[in-house]
Amino acid sequence: MPRLPAPRRALPALALPALALTACLLPGPAPAADSTAAFWSLFTPETLVRRVVQIGIGALRRETELQYDHILPDPVAGEVAVTGVLAWPDVPWDGDGCTLSADRVTIRTADPASWDKVRLHLDIIGGSATAGCLAPGPRAMLAQAGIDKIAIAQGSVDLDYTVSSAEAQVRLHLDSPGFALIDGQAHFSYLAANATPGDPDPVAAYLSDASLTLVNQGGWAKLKTLLPERMQDPAMAGAAVTAALTDMLQNANAAAAAPAPDPGDGSGDGGGDGTTAPPDAPQDAALDDAQKTFVSQAGRQMARFMAEGDQIVLETDLPDSEVRITSTFFDDPHAVFRDLRPSVVAHAGSTPPLIEAAMMQKALTVDGDTPDDTRLAVGTALITGRGAPKSVAKGRAILEPLAQAGDTGAALELARALQDDDPVTAYHNALLAAAGGEDGAMALVDGLEERLDTPGVLAVQGGLSDIASLPDAPFASVAALRAEALARMTGATEPRSYALAWFWASLAAAAGDPAATDLRDGIDRRMRLHGPAAEAAWAAARAPVEDAALHEWVARDLGARFGPK
Repeated sequence: MPRLPAPRRALPALALPALALTACLLPGPAPAADSTAAFWSLFTPETLVRRVVQIGIGALRRETELQYDHILPDPVAGEVAVTGVLAWPDVPWDGDGCTLSADRVTIRTADPASWDKVRLHLDIIGGSATAGCLAPGPRAMLAQAGIDKIAIAQGSVDLDYTVSSAEAQVRLHLDSPGFALIDGQAHFSYLAANATPGDPDPVAAYLSDASLTLVNQGGWAKLKTLLPERMQDPAMAGAAVTAALTDMLQNANAAAAAPAPDPGDGSGDGGGDGTTAPPDAPQDAALDDAQKTFVSQAGRQMARFMAEGDQIVLETDLPDSEVRITSTFFDDPHAVFRDLRPSVVAHAGSTPPLIEAAMMQKALTVDGDTPDDTRLAVGTALITGRGAPKSVAKGRAILEPLAQAGDTGAALELARALQDDDPVTAYHNALLAAAGGEDGAMALVDGLEERLDTPGVLAVQGGLSDIASLPDAPFASVAALRAEALARMTGATEPRSYALAWFWASLAAAAGDPAATDLRDGIDRRMRLHGPAAEAAWAAARAPVEDAALHEWVARDLGARFGPK
């Protein structure tokens, strides 16, 4: 039944997700069902989640009329599902009112065990919005096309934030069968509270890339009938888009270049004596090269889209790796196009290449003639599921020989793909990738060490350690010995090995280096504090390097080399 909404404040869209996020953080496994109710059953994580979400819904009902059928909490997975949702939010225009519905709304957070990730994922299945949710202009256009509501098979909004690096990813997906599919994403290399004193912007935001893809699913055939007959010709439509965008950008350029009003008289006319600026005042309305390129691309792609009816993409092509987005960034159209380089294309440049049949068959066949870059591309597509159907086993079969042969890119892909299901193998490959300088590999190494026990860590490191043949260079000075110890401790240039770090630090410490002494004793302390099993495993791993260090001290007569002359 249509509801007539009473005047009310704007709907706080994040109120329910924020409360659900807090509720999902409650720890504890789900208790087994019991035949009789006990007092403590009132305080299970599921019950507490329901109560918190109910409080949130009560707060939302002060802003909009809202109904639902059921709440299904899963604190262990960090997830809350609400089924049978109906809402009647207020809209600032006259009409029959707005009705939103969804068969299922799921609110999900990051893995509860991950302290470095903050994530809020909102997923809607089986949703719809009546025409009254739209402003009069778009509503009238849809009515002429015979569309009385917008059906959403699946829609999602994903906010993914990494605490350590302050990276943020925002993704939007909206699938309306028979009409259109919209995919959007924006990646910020840094997004955090502004730490610069005196800066008026409260947030420091550095954009790395962004794109918006519109895929036609039948909606264009309905909407293009609203255009004049001559405008339904692709060439004419492309020319019209070019002309309209040119005029719009010229006006925007002129407005940005216009002299600021003289505040002396408060008239806002641009003249201190109350007069307006002369009509021949310089106005920089001309399009620059980046704007001309954009306008030309938009016209061509509009013509192509009308002819083929497939998809169209708006994306950035930043000449530098990132651009700072401030509150005044969009005030200057020239700066916007110079810094963001927006382009209109048929396919997003950031989309992974789709693996064709011949390329797939060649990579899957044991063939020594297949180039390594081809095998890497196919293996990555298979193990990630981007560019080819996901097949972890086949992806591993291609990537593992590459990683063992020294391809650190393949090792990184293996570590990322296997970190949840096979952390031991993932750790082995993360060590190789980190030593090869791959971006993000060191964070994987540290994260996986949190999940593995100490004996497991030492066992993997032992497989990458070799003290049988030692280079001569580190024995040139005490500082060189310490540098070698640090390299093995960090794992940034050589695969991390606590045993080899202890070996080199022990030699430098024996020569009187205090920093190396701290490093050697710090490793021992760490292993001791991790419990009896860790201490026993460390004792077994340290025994051969103790003997090796003593052997090198005597064989190379390091006492004489580094002692007082």
